[in-house]
Amino acid sequence: RIFFCFFLLHCFVALDRAIAQDLPLLDILLPGEDWQLVGEGYRFTEAPAADADGNVYFSDVPASKIYKVDAVTGKISDFVGDSGNTSGLFLGPGGALYATQSGKQLITRYDAEGKATIVAEEVPGNDLVVARDGGVYCTDSGKGSVIYVSPSGEKRVVAEGIEEEDQERALI
Repeated sequence: RIFFCFFLLHCFVALDRAIAQDLPLLDILLPGEDWQLVGEGYRFTEAPAADADGNVYFSDVPASKIYKVDAVTGKISDFVGDSGNTSGLFLGPGGALYATQSGKQLITRYDAEGKATIVAEEVPGNDLVVARDGGVYCTDSGKGSVIYVSPSGEKRVVAEGIEEEDQERALI
């Protein structure tokens, strides 16, 4: 029940983000073009997130970096050099990039230049979703729970007892 209720809540919260972040492949790929390798040599990539301009951000968790793939040139650049082993990224209100720094147990918000602002401390988050008002929902894989961080920084557990096999889907 908790999982299903949270699932519905997430659907309503993320509906407007889904349109921007989950474009159909046919709207992105060029007809007759094959996939192209953009980069290689990463250890464990995770958390792809695309902004309104089509730039794609992703993390390499063990390297503790966040990268940006430029939408126009396709070139990859370092966006954040020490990302605290970021495992989750999400574009929030105003285009800010939110991250769960699992290595530092922080939720961080980055501006367009990669300058960090700490949203919450002592949050062992893995994946996250950001609501329109800037509230953040994140999974705590170790405890099988979902934590909500309000825009003012207050934290509370909003779902518990999520089985390990369902944790990946807890925020979907």
